Amino acid sequence: YGILEKRTSMMSDEYETLKQFNSFTQQDIKDKNIRYMNTHMHLDTSWSDEFRFSISDNTNDPSEVHRAEIAVVPDIVPIVTHGITLNEGEKALFTSSMIEIGHPYISTVEGKISIFDYVKNGLLIINDVICDKLACDFSTNDLADGNVYYEHNGGETTHDSFIFFIQWPNLPRTNLETFNITIVHVNDLHPKVINASLNTSASQITAITKEHLLTVDGDTPPERIRYHFDLTPAQLLDGHFTFVDSPEYVNNTFTQADINNGIILFVDTHDYDGDRSLTFDVSDEDFKVSGVFIVKARVVKISLLMNKAPQIEIGGNYTLANTNLNYTTNNKDISTAMIWYTIVEDFKYGKLLFTARTDGSLPGSNAFSQFDIYSGRVTYVHTHTEYWESKDSMSFSVSAPMVLQNVSDRMEINIKLSDNPCTPFNCHRSLEVMEGGRTCLNLSLLDARNIRYYTWKQKQYEYSFDDVNLEYNLTELPRYGVLTLGQTPINSSHVDLTNVCYENENNGSEIFMDSFRFEILVKANGTVLNITSGVIHISVNPVNDEAPTLITKKPHKSFANGLKSIITSNDLKVSDLDNNPDELVYVIVKSPELGILRKQGGEGTENIRNFTQEDVDENRLVFVPSQTGNTSFRFMLDDGTHSFSVVYQFDIFINDLYLKILGADNLLLQYYQTDRGHAIGTEILNSETNGLRNQTIYNIINPPLHGEIRVSGVPSSNFSQSEVDAGIVKYRQTNFSYHKDEIILSASNMDVISDDLLFQVVVQADVQINENVILPPSLSVALPADLIQLQSSLETKIQITSTLVYGFLSFKYPNREVNANHITEFQYYDLIHEYVYFTWTPGDDIQEGMNYTENITGLVWLDDYPPGEFHLSLILQAPPPSVTTSTTMPTNEPTDTPGNDNSGQNFKYTVYVPMLGLILVLIILVVVVAIFCCSQSRNFKHKLNHKSSISFPRSSPPRECTSPQLSPSNPHHSPVTGGFDHEYSDSDTSSAADIMMVQNNTQSLLPMMTISASHTYLHPPHPQSSQEYSSSSGYHTHTTVPTQITPGSDNDFNQVQHRQLESPFGIPHPMYSPSGLDNSHLFGRGSEFRSSSPVRRNNQIHRNTRPYASLTKVNGRNSPLKCFRDYNIPSTLHSLHPTPHLQESTSSDGYDSSSMTQESVRHVSIPTPINLEPVIKRNGASNLYKTSHPVLKAPQYWV
Repeated sequence: YGILEKRTSMMSDEYETLKQFNSFTQQDIKDKNIRYMNTHMHLDTSWSDEFRFSISDNTNDPSEVHRAEIAVVPDIVPIVTHGITLNEGEKALFTSSMIEIGHPYISTVEGKISIFDYVKNGLLIINDVICDKLACDFSTNDLADGNVYYEHNGGETTHDSFIFFIQWPNLPRTNLETFNITIVHVNDLHPKVINASLNTSASQITAITKEHLLTVDGDTPPERIRYHFDLTPAQLLDGHFTFVDSPEYVNNTFTQADINNGIILFVDTHDYDGDRSLTFDVSDEDFKVSGVFIVKARVVKISLLMNKAPQIEIGGNYTLANTNLNYTTNNKDISTAMIWYTIVEDFKYGKLLFTARTDGSLPGSNAFSQFDIYSGRVTYVHTHTEYWESKDSMSFSVSAPMVLQNVSDRMEINIKLSDNPCTPFNCHRSLEVMEGGRTCLNLSLLDARNIRYYTWKQKQYEYSFDDVNLEYNLTELPRYGVLTLGQTPINSSHVDLTNVCYENENNGSEIFMDSFRFEILVKANGTVLNITSGVIHISVNPVNDEAPTLITKKPHKSFANGLKSIITSNDLKVSDLDNNPDELVYVIVKSPELGILRKQGGEGTENIRNFTQEDVDENRLVFVPSQTGNTSFRFMLDDGTHSFSVVYQFDIFINDLYLKILGADNLLLQYYQTDRGHAIGTEILNSETNGLRNQTIYNIINPPLHGEIRVSGVPSSNFSQSEVDAGIVKYRQTNFSYHKDEIILSASNMDVISDDLLFQVVVQADVQINENVILPPSLSVALPADLIQLQSSLETKIQITSTLVYGFLSFKYPNREVNANHITEFQYYDLIHEYVYFTWTPGDDIQEGMNYTENITGLVWLDDYPPGEFHLSLILQAPPPSVTTSTTMPTNEPTDTPGNDNSGQNFKYTVYVPMLGLILVLIILVVVVAIFCCSQSRNFKHKLNHKSSISFPRSSPPRECTSPQLSPSNPHHSPVTGGFDHEYSDSDTSSAADIMMVQNNTQSLLPMMTISASHTYLHPPHPQSSQEYSSSSGYHTHTTVPTQITPGSDNDFNQVQHRQLESPFGIPHPMYSPSGLDNSHLFGRGSEFRSSSPVRRNNQIHRNTRPYASLTKVNGRNSPLKCFRDYNIPSTLHSLHPTPHLQESTSSDGYDSSSMTQESVRHVSIPTPINLEPVIKRNGASNLYKTSHPVLKAPQYWV
């Protein structure tokens, strides 16, 4: 079926045909010189060919005959597919017969089948493995061996397919072929209801669509899906289904195809909002399901969206829009063209005009739609302008399809009347005219329709509106013009002003206001009903007929060489009443020679040719001098109308720039040290220059040694004069060891630099000491208030560090005795109020009348500054010997107290009064021993007879409880339950008495005992100080007042003398007065609180194993507490400072005589046991008591 050919030569493309018995060599095969060419071209019969040959080497004889077979293949291998058929959801096997390869030789060669497009409704399975959708391949041997399957996914599809091609090694491939798969349908699905609801309008007929009722079944067409509604008689009354062609019949059975074709209707027959549920069955002939059809019927209503009255001018018109009148319904199927307005009562002072629709039709004379309003086809026209009414209105009704009830409403039109109408009392009008010009009046200017209308309204029952008319009379002519009728001046009063003109007389007076007066008469059939006075004010617009005038006399200005300066209106000014400043032009006819005249922002070396007065007023005209000397520029004036030939000259004087520092020889800054930093103002550092003063720069050459210069709080080495003017340049001291400092600086402005300037800083001390002060001869004398003078308002403390030789310092507050407590420090406040006293210490070497010098060294503490040391001398005049040898009050001075030097004081007491001191010490020891023994005895009795009651004889009538008083307690109080640094004391009017408290023991008994009342004087800090009182700053004086308590008495107390308590300044105060206190707010009504604890000395501490207490009632039974009245203590008491000490009178023997009672025996009956709770807790040393319960102290220490 072909020929063999051989290349004629290696360099040629020509071939010769090899015939039988022709030969070729092995080299020809290697050189590819032998080729086969198929000539038959019919593959169905010539798909293979062959030739036979023998081999010889030219020596040996040819061997046996060999056979060479040639397969002839096409470019594209043809194939034929036969497809496959299977049931829905089943699995089918592919065989080789389903894909036939149309080449006998290629069909015997194994090829690879590649899936180009995978199946859609199933799976391909190769060797029991699901083939990948993205790369599915299998061989022709797999197909022949029965290893390829297709499995349907069970869906309601009837067809599937895949696209593939086959390729062989070294052989052509096939085209893309489609393998079709036919799926036989199986009816195995149930009907499925998708939609089953209807939103309709009440009493309306609605076509049922697939959106309302839809059932799907993949196995059944719509014609075979049948609905059946089984409606009850009650349900039929509200509605039913029917066909379009027979709406009068009820038909509750139909198919899905009927719905899809739109021939099923639902007829709603009720007129109210409501939801109904209609049950139905739907079947596909094999299966049946049930469903519920929901009918939601709503009454269609008309609702208002907008009814806003438009505003029009008198006689105007307005096209209505949706923003003025807009109604809608709750049914979206009703369009704006279906909403209709019907006029019930038309407008009174106007009418509606309608524009034709696009189809040429016009709305009715009394009806239009919402769409007509939306399209702008409805216009209101104000026609009756003679009626002075501000509103017009019409009434209408609104209707729409399916609406069961129409809506009625009213629309208004606002008519804008004149903003300044004439009134029945006056008529003021304005008119404009050019200077020397002429203008005529018009009807709108003299509109008096409102006067006519208001007058008629008052007389409408006597006259018709047409009977009333207006008449104008002239009452006063203008002063600077004339009224003309045509060309004739008017002199008569009776004239028709609506045809009158006004002519202004331009006589050069430049008066721009004029007026004339008239009256308006309202008449009806010749009768005057009203007269209104009127005036027309005429504004005359000036004409530019005045020449500009140069106001500045001999205009000139001095300039600093090299410094650009502004020529202001103070230097050059022109006035013209007819022109604005931007219209007044200076035309320069000669420019200055020693500089450049230009405007701000301009550049170059050329002088400007002109400028305006506005340029001068706005500071835009500048001159830049180039050298010293005198020059000028000349100019003429032009206002745009008048050109003048007068030439003016502006003289310029150019001087060298100078800089002067005012007060340069004495630059001094003085301030108090506690100011820390002080501003350097213009009163200290100021410059004078003919240049720009605010550009003066100060450069620091030598900075301050003990401080720094700050600008806006930031250290800086230079600053400007403007920053000095603003007060933001400050000197701040950094080293407080020095009170003087100095700065070397220089000033510069442009190229001018001043000489070095010495700037001195002097820091003044806040404290000034009077070094030599003479005190008058007295045992105790107040230190003078000016002993130490303080300039600042800081908190100041003064501490004495030296030892006084001739006496000691102590406090004395108003209306109090001098306290015996030595002090070594005090507040500046105490000094200036003369609370600090010097007290002589008796001595043999003191001679009356002699002067002694007390040298004092101390420290002054100001805020957080380091302390400052001072030295001063007190010149003391010795008092008489009788004063120095008198017995002093006993003291309870704590020993080893820092800052107190009491050496020699007690020794001097023993020198002057040895016997008295000894006797006093013995008495105190006896009393202490007696109290101790008694307390031990009674404590033993408590343990033996804890159930017995204690009664005391009654020898005096009942007395009221004493008032509670707040006072500082002993700061060394033991920190057990109930212990505080500040406590309430039980103070009567004679002393600050501290009552010993009973230990908290519910089983304890009270035998007969003696109450010891120790009177304590505590000197707290100054009332304004927040520091807590410390034992190191005061002394405590104790006196003991024995009071007998015997068993068998009532709860009565001896009557004691009272006096009103005083404030620290000797002024009676309700806080310290028994009659002004009520503790119910602080402690609760009827509650009691404990008194303060006794004080103790640091070196004399004794355990109080038998504390004492006075008696009070707790919950109806007696308690070892002293009772108090219900005093009204303010609720803010807990925030007060500790109460200052109370001054007590002291007798010669050291006892407080004011605290002695008239009778010494008190009889009180106390049932036991006593159950008291500890209710006070320690909450910081500065807190006060806040409790509503009685409190007992735990064991205390006492002196």
